[in-house]
Amino acid sequence: QNLRNTLHVVPSLDECTENAADIIRWHKATFTDYCNYVRREVRIAKEQGWIRALDGWTLFADAGSRFTQLQNFPMQANAAVILREAIKLLSRHPNIEFVCSLHDAIYIYCHEDDRIAHENILRTCMDQATTTVMASVAMPLPIRIKVTTYSHQTGYISDKGADMFKRIIDLLT
Repeated sequence: QNLRNTLHVVPSLDECTENAADIIRWHKATFTDYCNYVRREVRIAKEQGWIRALDGWTLFADAGSRFTQLQNFPMQANAAVILREAIKLLSRHPNIEFVCSLHDAIYIYCHEDDRIAHENILRTCMDQATTTVMASVAMPLPIRIKVTTYSHQTGYISDKGADMFKRIIDLLT
């Protein structure tokens, strides 16, 4: 093993598969209530032909539906419900300039001077949305807000697109 680390040898597919199986066994043994919940929800979805998010968003299912698709639906769909509810709440704040949502993020625009006030409004909307959507579930969900500041001078440049952006700028100048 030490020689492998020194030489940076990639583990075999069989070793990776066994490591993954160990992690899955640990997860199932550690989170038994969650795993039982998932199995129950998937079974019910296949039996009744659908599974539904808290806002009525429905995924139709049958005996051939993938377990993983049905397993992930309650968490992913209800996270999306919370996000949509937060955006509706943000719309009540005319001073908040909503830019877009992407996956599990909400992007807003504000001047640097307004950053803290806008961050507090966003956090309040997310907390309220979570409380509203998850009212029937006794599970607090912490809300994490990450603030990244971009200026007109620096803007936003993805690491993946930095080279292409530079090439375009060079062509334009």
